[in-house]
This record gives sequence, structure tokens and C-alpha cells, in this order.
Amino acid sequence: MRRTQGNWSIWVAAVAGAVAADLGFALRQLWLEPRAHNGDLVWWLDLPLGAVPYGLLMLALCVPALAAARMGPPPWAFVVRPGRFVAPPALWLRVISVEAAVAAWGMVPVIMLSWRIVAPGDSLRVPGVTGVLLALAATVIAWRVRRRTVTLTPEGLTVREVWDTEITQPWDQAASELVADPRSLRWIDARFLTRVVDHYWADPTHRAAIGTAEEHQRLTELLGPRTPSVTRTRSVTRPVPAPWIDDAACCPPSGCLEVLAL
Repeated sequence: MRRTQGNWSIWVAAVAGAVAADLGFALRQLWLEPRAHNGDLVWWLDLPLGAVPYGLLMLALCVPALAAARMGPPPWAFVVRPGRFVAPPALWLRVISVEAAVAAWGMVPVIMLSWRIVAPGDSLRVPGVTGVLLALAATVIAWRVRRRTVTLTPEGLTVREVWDTEITQPWDQAASELVADPRSLRWIDARFLTRVVDHYWADPTHRAAIGTAEEHQRLTELLGPRTPSVTRTRSVTRPVPAPWIDDAACCPPSGCLEVLAL
């Protein structure tokens, strides 16, 4: 794969961005907030100085995600796992969700320390519980984003969204329309994903090899960006009632057959 999900430079930048965001938040809460509370800062300096740490926080959170988004178009390749091919979520979406979760946990002690400085006699239960709940919510969102995948197995196709229940279809019933949206925010080219689904739907010969490096190489060579698109067609038969049969009645087995192209 030309660009892998384990791009360490992006993930290192994400962790560094989360740490920088925590430092900016700590600067605001532990240095500026107590001085503003005690009246040590003039009023017209409170707002601009207070906005700087939050600006640094947002910048630190967004830069790694923007760097991941600018890595170019999604690859024409899957992540190969034993027994399956996986189309993972978009890299920038994973980066910003993980970064926000890491930053949220780092902000919990900052919130508690700032509360202790500003209100030394008050209990830390409310700010502590609030911070932990926010961090837990960010962690759950990051975990749910990771499950937004399309998985191909020898048995069929499974589409998972962030909050929706998963959709599993056997190959004989697999619909490429489920994965055809180019705005699906997955780290794979939507055209390649659609071609692969149509290929396995039409040809069961290689389904058993799904999840092997050899089969993945065959797919990229056969259905890569230089391969012209293939129209998905199939024929099914259904009985057509004779003209003397009521339309509402069930068609007899001896009725004519009409071939439909879907």
C-alpha cells in the first residue's frame, strides 16, 4: 500500500498536538484564570490573553488532522487482515478523534487543579466527575469512529457505520451501492471498493482467497486505477401470467418467463 494506516509521523504529530492542546489549556486555567479571578489583570487584557491559549489548543488539534487530509486521495488498496480485507475509516477522521480523546484526558487534572486554585474550599467532585465524563465521551467517539469500516470475507460483505448497526450481506446478494458513495469517509478509493464488490459478486472463484496477500495483489492488478469500469448486470427469471389470468392472482408454474436486467 502506498500510504498505510500506520503512518507514524501523523500519529506522532497527533499525540504532540494533544499535548500542546493540554499545555495551552493549562496556561489558560492555571495562570490566566487565577489572575483574572483575583483582579491582577486589567479587563481589556483578559479577553485577548485568554483567547490565545484556546487558539493554540484549536491549532494543535487541527494541524495533524489537516496534514492527514492532505496526504492525497485514498489508496486503491485494502488493509489485509487474516481472512478478510478491510476498508478503514479516513485517516484524518481517526487522527482527530484519537487526538481529541487524548487531549480530553489530559485536561481532567488541569480542570481539578484550576478549581482548587480558584475555589480552594470547594469539593473537587463536580469538576472531577465532569472532566472524566467528557473524556469518556471523547474516548467512546474515537472508538466508534474506528469501527466505521467495510469488511470483505469469503462469506460476504459487512458495512459498519459509526452509530448504526452493521449490515452483512452474502456475496450472492451483495450490493455495491452500499459502498459506492465517494463521500463515505473511508481510507480507500470508492471506485476500487465498488469494483471489488462487483467482482466477487459476479465471480465466486476467488472468494476463498480473501484475506491473503496474493489475492490482494491480484485485485490491485486486475481492478486498479488503470482498469476500465465494469457495468454490473445480472439476469433473473420470473414467471409472467398468461393474459387470461387475473393480475392479482398467483402466476402458474406453466407461465411464460421474462428475463430482466438489473
